[in-house]
Amino acid sequence: MSKFFLFFLLCYCNFLYSQNTDWTIDGNNSSIKYEASHFLHDWSGINNNLKGTIVSEDGEIQKIAVVGLVKDFDSGNTSRDANSHQILEILNYPQVKFFSDKIRVNGDRIELNGFINFHGKTISKEINLIMKKDKRKIEIAGDFNLVLTDFEIQLPSFMFKKIRNNINVIIDIVFLKV
Repeated sequence: MSKFFLFFLLCYCNFLYSQNTDWTIDGNNSSIKYEASHFLHDWSGINNNLKGTIVSEDGEIQKIAVVGLVKDFDSGNTSRDANSHQILEILNYPQVKFFSDKIRVNGDRIELNGFINFHGKTISKEINLIMKKDKRKIEIAGDFNLVLTDFEIQLPSFMFKKIRNNINVIIDIVFLKV
């Protein structure tokens, strides 16, 4: 009986101190925005319809995954959005995804070494962001650059001039404890 109790106690303590915790995106308070440019004008589009999760173990973030539908990026101009849907081939490549399991936290900074899948291509990307964490929520915010041709996207032209190849991506994502 005492061996069983000791075994149970060890298993229970191990369970208590090595629990995985899941966090899920708060869809009402999360967004990804892009900023693009052409020599005639700049524009941006925002996606407020994101899905994703964080898995943590012993209080440390182990994995993060975020996905959004390309069609959900809204630039405020339906003609521009329809053109981008055609260029980005959203029927063939409907999602943009990010995944990382190489994560380093240093104070209020988080470094994500992961992969972005967009337009059917996957690239590795290191992203440095600001993180605010409490017992019920994790907020990750900041920006980084992407090169569109890294994803084999044909840059559209207007007035015989292509759009700028680099876009700025601004994220503000809130994860809530499940």
